[in-house]
Formats: sequence, C-alpha cells, structure tokens
Amino acid sequence: MKRTGVLTTDRRPEHAGYSRIRCYGKSMDFLFASGDHLVVDPDAKRDFGKIKAGDIVAYLDWADAPIVSVHRVILKLRTKNGGTKFLTKGDGNLWFDPLVNGGQIIGKVVGILRDPAAPVAIDSKLGYAAGIFIFVYSYFAVLAARVCEAAAAAAQRLIYLAEAA
Repeated sequence: MKRTGVLTTDRRPEHAGYSRIRCYGKSMDFLFASGDHLVVDPDAKRDFGKIKAGDIVAYLDWADAPIVSVHRVILKLRTKNGGTKFLTKGDGNLWFDPLVNGGQIIGKVVGILRDPAAPVAIDSKLGYAAGIFIFVYSYFAVLAARVCEAAAAAAQRLIYLAEAA
C-alpha cells in the first residue's frame, strides 16, 4: 500500500501498546479497504520470530519516498551476516516487492478497525488461513485481469488495423 499513513499511538485499552496505521491505496484491496485502520504490534520489529510467511507487516518503503507500506510476507530469509530479510507482496499486486531489510520493519499487523464494524483480528489460525487463501486467490485474479486487459488491447488493435485497411 503506497501512502499508507502516519503511525499513531492507539489509545483504545484493548489495543494498548500497539500502533495504528490508516491505509490508503489498492495493493491490499482483497483484505483492506482504503480508510481502514490497521492495528500494528511493534514488538515484531524487535523479535522477527513473531513474523512468519503469510503474516502482514508494516515497513518503511524507501523506493519512492520514506513512506509506510503494508504487505504480506511471502518468505523470511536469513542473510550470511545473521540478519533477516523479507520477501513481500501486496495481495492486489501481481509482482513481488524488493527485499525488505529487518531494519525497515515497523511491526506486524494484528487487526483491522473498520468503522462501524467490530474490530477484525487477523493474528489467529483462522486469520492466517484466510490470508493464505486470499494471497493465492488474489494472485490468480490479478493475473487473469491482466490477461484480459492484454487480450482486449490486442482485439482493439486488430479492429483499428482492419478499419484502417
């Protein structure tokens, strides 16, 4: 998610010690809607053992500007010097992100606050299973959409060439 937002301390007692991020963008549209507030556990940045493949993390993304991105972890990798890197991908994106260094991690997303609905906990076995399903489904859905877009563009080109002849 590009332009994810600014970290704030969540004052709700049930989320004491967590941070909250308001999300914008479409890269995680299969799970988050623009405007949702995400509950982030900052302890995960100190203990990477809390982060596994399938989890969603917030991290500093320096590709365009110093912004916060929120994407799903696909692989957790150990470097030769003992560091940790993460391969991430937005559920709504077709391609993977560049590797994320452990130092870029802000925390692990553990819940969604969507007004006026009740909070949604995603840091559970059911949430994890749903996340893996969404990841697999979204990849093929985005791929199918791109194939359809390419086929439509090719058909339009053929029609244009036929009319020009």
